[in-house]
Amino acid sequence: MSTWTSDDVIKAVESKEYESEKVDDRGRTLLHRAIELDLAEQVKTLSSMWKNLLTDYPDRKLARQPLPPLQFAAAFNKPAMIPILVDAGSDVNDLCDLASSTALMEAARRDNVECAKVLLARGADPLKRDKTGRVPLTHALMSNSAQVVELLTSLGDGVGLKAAANKADFDEFTSLHNAIVWNSNCVRAYLTILNGGPPASKAA
Repeated sequence: MSTWTSDDVIKAVESKEYESEKVDDRGRTLLHRAIELDLAEQVKTLSSMWKNLLTDYPDRKLARQPLPPLQFAAAFNKPAMIPILVDAGSDVNDLCDLASSTALMEAARRDNVECAKVLLARGADPLKRDKTGRVPLTHALMSNSAQVVELLTSLGDGVGLKAAANKADFDEFTSLHNAIVWNSNCVRAYLTILNGGPPASKAA
């Protein structure tokens, strides 16, 4: 199956001629492709009908597409799709078995700050750990995601972020250790914000 175009997706949804497990040549289901194309109405229709893709996706192992729809939306910087998927039943704090990531972690890895903002507003946990013991802030630091680093550190320590960042992962590395190992350009900004200084974007 070649990659679905916008017209293909719209026509398939209108005709109801689609299967939840069918994928295109890039391993995307019709729902994944609708998210990628920002087709809000089609995403709403498909996600309401295919709740199994939202809740049981890690066990399905669909071809070459390890990300559930919500993580996919966060990874591909589709903030408008996130509320639709969450309202349809996606768990904002679900840790995908195959990619070992929450949607917030996917946004953090790619500096998709608007997605991160929407996810936090919808209840994403900034202290959630993946299978290696890393929190979203760690992923942001390791990926040089400056905007998401600023966003997460701006939450302050009221959520326990400082303690979480200072807790070692399964490799005995803290968030700062990981940032240094990965040569992150965000180390200075992270330390400044964490110690009470203004983020770089707000500094005089």
